[in-house]
Amino acid sequence: MNTYQLEITVTKPFTSARDTLYRNTVDAANAIEMRWSEYFRWEDDAQESLSRSSAIKYAEEEIQSYHSNVRENLWWRITTWQNGHKLDGYFGHARRVTGN
Repeated sequence: MNTYQLEITVTKPFTSARDTLYRNTVDAANAIEMRWSEYFRWEDDAQESLSRSSAIKYAEEEIQSYHSNVRENLWWRITTWQNGHKLDGYFGHARRVTGN
């Protein structure tokens, strides 16, 4: 059976891990994944569509709560897993979340 996982990723290549914006962006990605981890992994069952839309909603709302400098460097993506192995490619697509 397939399972799905929503991951928050840092999109912009930074020149230094010591860069404050980089650290803030990585901290934000980690915080979002920790806060919503129970909703960011789900199975391919009758509730799959609802689970997917809930995960995306929580990710986008949380990303929007960060400063625009951090927010513009965060993406979410959904990965398909089968028997504990990440399948090639992604189910869905990475999308930059922008806003006000």
